[in-house]
Amino acid sequence: MGNEFVKLNEINMLFSEGTAALREVSLSFSGNAFTAVIGPSGSGKSTLMRLINGLLRPTSGQVFVGDMEIARAPERLVRQTRRRIGMVFQQFNLVRRLTALENVLVGRLGELDPLRSTLR
Repeated sequence: MGNEFVKLNEINMLFSEGTAALREVSLSFSGNAFTAVIGPSGSGKSTLMRLINGLLRPTSGQVFVGDMEIARAPERLVRQTRRRIGMVFQQFNLVRRLTALENVLVGRLGELDPLRSTLR
């Protein structure tokens, strides 16, 4: 796979109500780069990120993170892989009493001892 960390091959995402969120998307991201996905509301950015994180499974196509095809991987491996991908949701999943940095770091709680994470 070379230097590619994420690779998508001909991804299609069709939701049950008939909305086609992504059509024939193929792209790759380097593991050595910072990548931003931008576009207008409804263009499929969040769907794309959820596919990469394994929160959604594509209707068709392949999503690779490293050498693993995330859509077909066991959930345990998908959870481990998510730890290597940073994603901040646009509007929800933020804890108001936490700072912006603390909200971002919440994604790393799985790496800490439960007692230490409880005591902050």
